[in-house]
Amino acid sequence: MNNSSFIPQFNDPTINKIIRHIPPEELPKEQNSLIFDNKNGIVEIALWNNNTDEHPFHMHGHVFGVMFVGEKNEYPDEKKYNKKNPVISDNVTVPGFGYLVIRFIADNPGICLGFSLSY
Repeated sequence: MNNSSFIPQFNDPTINKIIRHIPPEELPKEQNSLIFDNKNGIVEIALWNNNTDEHPFHMHGHVFGVMFVGEKNEYPDEKKYNKKNPVISDNVTVPGFGYLVIRFIADNPGICLGFSLSY
């Protein structure tokens, strides 16, 4: 997120810090935590994959629309987004050396988790 790869802190996970009411802005950058407080509630995320393997991505607490899937050396262009009938899911695969753009309505208060598994 924001050009920062997530680095887990196994001795004190992010969820524990949030439960202790530590504000996201006080967490280390590599924890990739933020507060989204927008009454319109639409979040757009571009997920980039910088290696050859495909990676699954799953988000707890929300479903999202897949707006665009891009290949290497291709960049997001909102004019090409599928706004009429995007695939709606909570799980998607980011292609090797590619990216995708998702949008979701942030109407589920609390902690949500997005993750990608390496395998």
